[in-house]
Amino acid sequence: MKKYTLLEALNMLKQDHDLVFKIVPEKNPCTQTISSSVFKNVIVDCQGCQGQNGCCSLQFSDTWILEPRPVSFMEAIKSKKKIRVEHPLLNTEYFVLDDMLDKLCRTFLNKDIIDILTNGKWYIKEDEEETTSADKTKFIEINYKDLRDNERHTKDFATREEYEKWHEENWNYVVING
Repeated sequence: MKKYTLLEALNMLKQDHDLVFKIVPEKNPCTQTISSSVFKNVIVDCQGCQGQNGCCSLQFSDTWILEPRPVSFMEAIKSKKKIRVEHPLLNTEYFVLDDMLDKLCRTFLNKDIIDILTNGKWYIKEDEEETTSADKTKFIEINYKDLRDNERHTKDFATREEYEKWHEENWNYVVING
């Protein structure tokens, strides 16, 4: 995740008061956040030490990360980046779209998929470049059945060497196109 200096974070808050930054923790238990109000006031919120250690003031040496904001499902899928959804039925890993849809279809019933797609909170992994499998440069794509979990998978390889190494390590455990 991209890290920002205090001045960079404050400049970004000046431009967009809906942003929220969270401190990258060093040694202390503080979990400071900085945000901005509609009136362009900077709001500092500290949790962890509740201000008792005297270490809750802002320091120029502090490093901050941008807290992700939820987006619509359509915005998430159009981003062509890794996405995740927060929903009680799921863990919160980032996936490329086709992997996420594959996981949903293999794991959940239609009613659950509809609930996840419509009621989940969607996030885009902002520090990623476009990562859809259609945009990948790939040497080969294989479909295989993994005998360890008895599931079907698709895997892309960028080079012949990458494929051969994977095949050598896994040939006892997979059936390719079987």
